[in-house]
Amino acid sequence: MLLRKGKLTRSRKKEMLIVSEDNRTYIVDDPVVTVWSMCDGNQTEETIADNISMNSHTERSKVLEVVSDIVERLKNIGLLQEVESDPSDQPQPDG
Repeated sequence: MLLRKGKLTRSRKKEMLIVSEDNRTYIVDDPVVTVWSMCDGNQTEETIADNISMNSHTERSKVLEVVSDIVERLKNIGLLQEVESDPSDQPQPDG
């Protein structure tokens, strides 16, 4: 599961920015904001790609390639982290 770090803001020039926890500022574009915003700790690259693919009517494999690239870049600069899924969020078998 992917969890976003930092906060989204805008510059005076209306550029979208993500400010990291150590106050580094990154100018980002719409696709990066879309992926980063979906990383709420309950999504994987695959589920993000599925959602974007369905909403944009774009081939999933192409979307997954872009999402994977964005996720890798965001991880490398500390704006995303991998987290374990919460077992309480998992469906329990009937028994």
